[in-house]
Amino acid sequence: MALGKIKVDTLEHSTAGSLDTQYVVNGSAKVWCHFNTSSSTSIRESFNISSLTDNAVGVTTPVFTSAMTNDDHIAVAGTSDISWGGVVTLYYDNGVTSSQHRLRTASNLNPTANSDCPHVYITINGDLA
Repeated sequence: MALGKIKVDTLEHSTAGSLDTQYVVNGSAKVWCHFNTSSSTSIRESFNISSLTDNAVGVTTPVFTSAMTNDDHIAVAGTSDISWGGVVTLYYDNGVTSSQHRLRTASNLNPTANSDCPHVYITINGDLA
């Protein structure tokens, strides 16, 4: 069976209008992940994540399935467990490469100490390699 390509410049919906495909290519998150580090490090839902590395208490590195073009991608992370009161710090040291992005979680109860969290989110925008 031969594989083909579909080439389009615009996507059009019958009632909602049209959209230039550059918005889809350039404006979509290339990586996202919802994961847990409190009982065991595990992925709840994800896109373009091959694994999570549990570096230490409160330090996790999501590893991308498909790499970005460089390490200048845009990362946004957060938590949503009110009882935990978490804060997230994104590491921009040697934990950030074109294929991973390390992050740190800590509780608002003690923000200077790393702490595992039941609900952590990260999304990455940028260009895939």
